[in-house]
Amino acid sequence: EGVESRTGEVQVQDRVVAAVAAPVELVVLQVEGIALDGRQRWLGLGDPRGALSMARQVIAESEAQGNRRFEGWTRIYASRYALQCDDVEVALEEAARATDITRITPPARAGALAAMGRALVRLGAVDQAAEPTREAMTILHHFGGIEEFEALVRLARLEQLEAAGQRARAHELALESSERLHALAAAIDEPRHRRSFLSRVPDNVALLERARRREPTRRSV
Repeated sequence: EGVESRTGEVQVQDRVVAAVAAPVELVVLQVEGIALDGRQRWLGLGDPRGALSMARQVIAESEAQGNRRFEGWTRIYASRYALQCDDVEVALEEAARATDITRITPPARAGALAAMGRALVRLGAVDQAAEPTREAMTILHHFGGIEEFEALVRLARLEQLEAAGQRARAHELALESSERLHALAAAIDEPRHRRSFLSRVPDNVALLERARRREPTRRSV
């Protein structure tokens, strides 16, 4: 179902929804002005290259509107899509620009730093990825959690720790992240949305899979 556009920002967001919806993979995109159960809208993003193309269009519109906040958020998503397309240099560039734009909004900056860290790890710059992923986790802990990009922050730090061979710390973070995701899922009233949150949101799935490798038994959803 569509969401009535009330501002320029919402119109841009509605275009993202219309352009990237596809039946292949469900994810949660939490953006201002688009809501399901107050905060979430479930979208399909089955084509990362198509999603990257649309993200670039949205970035251009955000720049034209002077909407730096939404530009920064969209660049974080653009970095994700570029990474999925194996365009690692593009992913790093988008994350770096997002990091600069989001300096005055720490929760979003955490997402940008995490995106940067993931790109650096993929490039083999594991030591260089330590600082941005650590800073992102510091922001997350300062706020006691962040509404957007929390799983991304946790995943980026976990990937950096694993790549750096810090197995004990990676083990601890994986299990802690699993507990956190299950706690967040428990707060979702609708059972099918709760299941999808744990089984179809890519960052959540990646975190839970890493935790399962370290747990003797598997949780039920």
